[in-house]
Amino acid sequence: MAAKGLPSINSSEGLDAHNNSFMTFRHKASITALAILKKTQRLCAGTQDNLIVVWELDEFTPAYSLQGHTRSITCLENVPSTQILISASVDQTIRVWDGDRDFACVQVLTGYNGHILSMTSTNDTLFMACQDTTVKVASVCASSLSAILAPTTEWQSMSNHHGFVYGIRYIAPEARAHGKKPLLFTCSSDYSIVCWDVADMSVLASLHGHRGSVLDLVSGLLRQLGAECRLVHCGPNINPIVIGKLGNDPTKPTVLICGHYDVQPASMEDGWDSNPFMLTGQNGYLYGRGTTDDKGPIIATLFAIRELIARSQGGRATDTDDAASTKRPKLSMDMPNFVFLYQGEGENQSQGIRETVEDNLSYFGPIDLVFISNNYWLGDTTPCLTYGMRGCLEIQLKVDGPGVDLHAGVDGGAIREPMLDVVSLLNRIVDPTTGRFTEPAFYAAVRPVSEDEIALFESLEFDVDAYKQTLGVPALLPAFGSHEKASFVDVLMNRWRFPAVSVTSVKGSIDNSSIIAKSAQTELTLRTVPDQSPAEIERLVLAHIRKQFDLLSTTNTLSVTVKTNVPWWLGDIHSRYFQAAEQALEKHWKKKPMLVREGGMSQITTFLKTTLKAPCMHFPWAKRRTARTCRTNASASATSAPAKTS
Repeated sequence: MAAKGLPSINSSEGLDAHNNSFMTFRHKASITALAILKKTQRLCAGTQDNLIVVWELDEFTPAYSLQGHTRSITCLENVPSTQILISASVDQTIRVWDGDRDFACVQVLTGYNGHILSMTSTNDTLFMACQDTTVKVASVCASSLSAILAPTTEWQSMSNHHGFVYGIRYIAPEARAHGKKPLLFTCSSDYSIVCWDVADMSVLASLHGHRGSVLDLVSGLLRQLGAECRLVHCGPNINPIVIGKLGNDPTKPTVLICGHYDVQPASMEDGWDSNPFMLTGQNGYLYGRGTTDDKGPIIATLFAIRELIARSQGGRATDTDDAASTKRPKLSMDMPNFVFLYQGEGENQSQGIRETVEDNLSYFGPIDLVFISNNYWLGDTTPCLTYGMRGCLEIQLKVDGPGVDLHAGVDGGAIREPMLDVVSLLNRIVDPTTGRFTEPAFYAAVRPVSEDEIALFESLEFDVDAYKQTLGVPALLPAFGSHEKASFVDVLMNRWRFPAVSVTSVKGSIDNSSIIAKSAQTELTLRTVPDQSPAEIERLVLAHIRKQFDLLSTTNTLSVTVKTNVPWWLGDIHSRYFQAAEQALEKHWKKKPMLVREGGMSQITTFLKTTLKAPCMHFPWAKRRTARTCRTNASASATSAPAKTS
């Protein structure tokens, strides 16, 4: 149904002018789709509250509100050179609106699976990108009075994707060089772009990202070592996990090497001096995304094993490095067995890792040590070994108030606002002066600091002033449990040794300064340490939060969601594995490494330690100064074959 005017929008507040330079079109719900009717200069906006609003661009006024869909609009498209508007909705219908007839709905189509996420139209064909992994095609007959789209019952569908098809674009022949055919491009959550020949909807090309080549590289290097190698597919839209084995002697110890081949996104706009996905050598360092987290360590450990194999046989290093002509002394010990576990979702909550490990315990066999390398040095001159990480309890708090968002100019002062309750609650549970949780029992189980720990921390090299400068802050919190200025030992203990609570986000339900949000939420991250019990801490924290909320005597309601509860991890610095790693680092760097405890948490570490019943070791690579910049690096001297990391 189309209606002149705007029954669903307050037209007096429908438009904001800003210095006559641009316009802001106000709606009552999120805008989920846009389309332009070029012939009559109209803007169509699909909203989350099931409506389509048509604006006159010449006058910047709302003209029509199109009602008919029962759920939010997913996409809009205009048939070129016509006033035909096509809309798709979560209600799994397609509606056709005729702008020449006051936007009457002239056709409703059903009979397809999933949602249509994007559309593009020519004068005679509509192409649709779909949630069910297909691309659908319908004929367009703009001159028809009712059956503008056909077929209405049996949809022509093509499938070459393995995930949701999110976007679709058409390139006409006239937009290409002479004699070229029209093309259709689709993109999907399966990390691919597919190029289609519009004439017969055959696939001309499939453009894949970096994932495949990385998998091929890792798998190929494992096989070059003589290792068994297999891919574990964990589900749709989850990168495979690479597992492998080298050696199967039950009389020898077995080392499991764990890493991840995926990386965080990066672009030149982030501040990189060179292409982040092109390995670049400069001043003795290798720069690129993943050089230290975690592709570089994967490559380096595999080449180190290659060196071990050669030396165990009394052979040479590698045939391509500068030392190829030099005989290496034969190892005085047998090489251990190796198990490899390389995940593809290390930057995405390690999806699939638990099931993979649990399903392959018999394949892995008994593990004596878990070796992980994807963190950083404390500074820039002294190597480090990480022997501990704090646990992490992540909690989301949401306060719900009125049933709808309200206008501050109309309803401000009449209700108890959810955002004010969130602010008051945070003030009750976190002391802003000390940064401490306000329930003393939260700290009751913290392990007392020993004299040996103090001596170990005092032996570390750490510049507090440089740290403050790096963070861009004039001062740091006082020493734990006091109001005295923190020494460098206190600063490190605050970061590693003692619990902490952080407010990581505060959100309203809409980003508009004149709106009172119907709900507000915040997220807390609490770092836990030895000997705090994750279950007991969760119970204690939730009870304290609810108690403090009840004291607000508010009519609003509180909901609490525990997002993560990961135990702390503490290694044994006196074990033979840590001592061997210390000796190796000291031999290479000519100085004793520092033993550090990262301030973050490692869910995978505690899982592997518990499941495999084996100690874990973190072996940092990156220097702190460069690790904090956009460019991650690895020292070229940290591996005997740095050029191979390309």
